[in-house]
Amino acid sequence: MDHYRNRHDGLSHNILTMCDHNMRFTYVSVGWEGSVHDSRILRDILLDPNCAFPMPPAGKYYAVKALFNRRHASLRNIIKRAFDVLKKQFSILKRLMQNYLMATQNNIILVYYVLHNFIRDHVPNDAYFVEKETVAVLTDNLD
Repeated sequence: MDHYRNRHDGLSHNILTMCDHNMRFTYVSVGWEGSVHDSRILRDILLDPNCAFPMPPAGKYYAVKALFNRRHASLRNIIKRAFDVLKKQFSILKRLMQNYLMATQNNIILVYYVLHNFIRDHVPNDAYFVEKETVAVLTDNLD
C-alpha cells in the first residue's frame, strides 16, 4: 500500500484522463499508484504499443499541466468542471475506498467514468451538469 501514498502521505490513485468540450471523458487510464509522477504515467502510456491513447490531429496539441497559460484557461475550466460533476455524482470518489482490493477500486473508478458519460449523453437536464454549465456561462461573460 505504500506505493499508493501520495506526497501528502494520503492513499490515492493517479488517473490519466482526457475530456472533450462537452465534459465527456474520452480517455481514462487507472491503476497508477499515488506516488507515481504525472510525467511517468504519460510517458509509459505513450510508449505502450497496446495502448489506445488517442493522438491529436496534425497541427493540434493536448493542453497538459506544463503548457497551461492564460490562453488555455477555458480548456482547464472544462476539465475542472467535468471533474467537479464526476465527484458530485459519485461522492465515493472523494473518500477512501480502503475496504476494496486495488483491482476492485480501479473497476469502480472506471464504472463511474462510464456512468458520467452515460448521464451526459442521456440526461440532458442533469442538475450537476446544468449547474456547471451555468457557472461557465456566467464566468465567460465576466471575461
